[in-house]
Amino acid sequence: MQIKLKADSEFITEIDMSSDSRMRVPGLVFSPIGDVSRDSNEQALQQVVNVAMMQGIAKASIAMPDFHWGYGFPIGGVAGIRMEDGIISPGGVGYDINCGVSLLSTPINEHDFNARKNDLMDSLLRKIPVGMEKSRLRIREDHIESIIGGGLKIALEDGLAFDGDLSRTEDSGQFRVESTAGVSKMARKRGISFIGTLGSGNHFLEVQRVSEIFEPEIARDFLIHDLGQVMVMIHSGSRGLGHQVALEFMTEIQNHPEKISHPVDRQLDSIPLDSEVGQRYINSMNCSANYANYNRQSMISATREAFSKIFPSTDPEQYRLSYGISHNIAREEIHKVNGENSRLMVHRKGATRAFSADRMGGTAFEKFGHPVIVPGDMGTASYVLVGTEASSELSLGSSCHGAGREMSRKKAGESFNPEEVILEMERRGISLRAKYRSAISTEAPGSYKNIDMVVKSVVGAGIARVVARLTPLGVLKG
Repeated sequence: MQIKLKADSEFITEIDMSSDSRMRVPGLVFSPIGDVSRDSNEQALQQVVNVAMMQGIAKASIAMPDFHWGYGFPIGGVAGIRMEDGIISPGGVGYDINCGVSLLSTPINEHDFNARKNDLMDSLLRKIPVGMEKSRLRIREDHIESIIGGGLKIALEDGLAFDGDLSRTEDSGQFRVESTAGVSKMARKRGISFIGTLGSGNHFLEVQRVSEIFEPEIARDFLIHDLGQVMVMIHSGSRGLGHQVALEFMTEIQNHPEKISHPVDRQLDSIPLDSEVGQRYINSMNCSANYANYNRQSMISATREAFSKIFPSTDPEQYRLSYGISHNIAREEIHKVNGENSRLMVHRKGATRAFSADRMGGTAFEKFGHPVIVPGDMGTASYVLVGTEASSELSLGSSCHGAGREMSRKKAGESFNPEEVILEMERRGISLRAKYRSAISTEAPGSYKNIDMVVKSVVGAGIARVVARLTPLGVLKG
């Protein structure tokens, strides 16, 4: 099959519906056509086409410039399913439910950090389990019930959060749960084992410096104040609990009589929203999302403890959350489709909200809009963006979630020598702590797309604006 691409604009590429007669909507990739058409994107482009075949899909099958091949949906994929069609696809959320990023603002500058850099990074490694290390939190079985039902509200009660953390987390850190019954005993057991852990793969904790500020007033609203200010970015998700939930529902749906089969890819099979299994999945997905919020918050708490111990002139409350976002989730939202407001179940897999200020009423961000946190590779840079008014109609209120992989982990592991990566990181002044040598190779900076070009694409397309650029000082990997 020949996928037919055409440039809508400099930074938006359309996949024409004539590429496959089963497409219900076109594909839209927020990237220049020259980048989209590269051979390395072939599998991911096919997945964009496959998503365009889903029942009830509105507007387009959308991919962000960091898109790459994933399970069912491409990572970096967005699809809005009309609520009247009433379906949900676990493949559109993926295994790491509510994988997301939290950005912590600190009162420390890079000069002070560099003076104690090794002590701090060692302290973080001691406090935060990485890789396959298990939890150091003592969580009772009955407390998991509270966590998956209450999210950050429970973290606040447990002394792991401050009031301000809830107001600076997407959806106040609590997803609505009608019932926790769909979260199996096995999922809860895995949740107890890994709560408060960073994990492996592309998960990380990164200490960064503010290297550029593009919108000073917005930056201050996001608690980014000065050049050289130290920030901390934490990227993790729902760990074993969310993975187990996803696995069980994907398996159950395959054998369910109400399954809505995808014409090409069974990983995109769906289930009616109003079915018993559909409602159990929604609730269990939200339980996993609450768990992920608690998981990241426990690491925020550990980070505050580490910093305030190394820098005793500061206290934990001075380390304020800038924002915490999700990038693997499905939620009901209203967006303009063909000029009219439509109720959609928006599936985002490796994409983040980019709402404008008028959609953020009653939150800490009603003046400027939704923060968009975009991690890069561990040797280059990350960005903080803000959503625009145009994003709702252009991209269903969505933006990119990171740099996106340029090569597979297998190929990266074969291509990069860990010792050489460490030496290059040291040359750039970056202190790296990793549990496994393999993680250094598979997560080497050269295995990711150019973060500057990814951000240039979403900004050029008009779905976000740049607020600040952050560069790494210290990295904790699994």
